[in-house]
Amino acid sequence: MSGLNTALLIGVSGLEAAQGALDATSNNIANVNTPGYTREEAQFSELPQNLTNEEVNGGGVSLDALQSIRDELLNAQIQQQTSAQSAADAESTSLQQVQNYFNTNGNDIGGALTSFSSSLAQLSANSTSTAAQQNVIASGQNLASAFNTTANGLYSAQAEANQQVPQTVSQINSLTKQIAQLNGELQEVPAGENGGAVQDQLDQTVQQLSQLTNVAVTQTSNGEETITTGTGTALVVGNQSFNLQTGTGANGLDEVLDANGNNITSAITGGTLGGSLQVANQTIPSILAQLNTLASQFATAFNKAQAGGTD
Repeated sequence: MSGLNTALLIGVSGLEAAQGALDATSNNIANVNTPGYTREEAQFSELPQNLTNEEVNGGGVSLDALQSIRDELLNAQIQQQTSAQSAADAESTSLQQVQNYFNTNGNDIGGALTSFSSSLAQLSANSTSTAAQQNVIASGQNLASAFNTTANGLYSAQAEANQQVPQTVSQINSLTKQIAQLNGELQEVPAGENGGAVQDQLDQTVQQLSQLTNVAVTQTSNGEETITTGTGTALVVGNQSFNLQTGTGANGLDEVLDANGNNITSAITGGTLGGSLQVANQTIPSILAQLNTLASQFATAFNKAQAGGTD
């Protein structure tokens, strides 16, 4: 009978293990469209066999756990690319607005320069014409207006990008608080258990965070994640989060400060925050400097040429 009992017990263990694996498969299918869900896989181990009175007892299979299948290297690459894409999107949105002030429909600086040049040519051909003289004056005023309109548009786009900074920082602080809370929940998962649902939420939240700024993620053995900026400024350590702050620099633009008040603006290069900072602090100021140089050099050259002539 012991042999029959052993065979029955082995069969029962196999059925129970197989049922657990089927449950995992059903759960995978049910969550195929669930954002952030990670496929689970059954983990089996062999049950020990005992030799009693020259008879083999025990054996079979045990369903130890359901293990979520994750590729941490792939997750890191996704986070990096997400951060870069979000930064590019933020820059693109602002630069599309800037581009409107450099269009080619005749109302931009290029069109105004062309009109002014044509008016000078007409005046040169008929220098005593009052109409030609007035046309030069009007064209000059239009050109000055085009420079001013473009500059004001650039300042407006810069202000909008700058306003995005505190809003994004607030979103970052909210997400890091959630990540710290999820880390705390992972700490409470009993040893040997998967904690897959919590880990899925954690991965999804980190993914959302990477859309806002560049992050570096370090994972402990129990799944907790330490989050820092690309240069090592702590955002989340265990179940504790560290809020970013904003301040105003000498140029009147927002700066990003860590929890200790240190300026880390230059370290924020990715995500919506990085893109907004790039536009407000680098891209638009560079365009404005070039615009000012063009206006100054044109005015200086024109005045010099005019001073050498007679009416």
